Amino acid sequence: MNYFIELVTFKAKAGVTPDQVISASDDVNHFLKSQHGFVSRNLGQTEDGTWHDILYWESQAHVMAAMEKVAASSSCATFFGLIDPDSDSMALFPSLMSIGK
Repeated sequence: MNYFIELVTFKAKAGVTPDQVISASDDVNHFLKSQHGFVSRNLGQTEDGTWHDILYWESQAHVMAAMEKVAASSSCATFFGLIDPDSDSMALFPSLMSIGK
């Protein structure tokens, strides 16, 4: 099955540790698990400090519906507050090929 992918890249604000980002992402995980069409999430950090948040959704409509709710979600506010707003970018695109084990 091919999914719709949400790829977010960002850097944390100065002084924020990786442990703080990971801890705050737990609240985002709870929010995501309650969203229709959410499939999975992977969060990682490259050596230059850039975070890559990769989310898989059943469709673009599911992503858009979740985006309308996330801005009002108090459970996601802490995570978003750790992000340097000048560093974040988002890409939304359909998966054209998928493989699993």
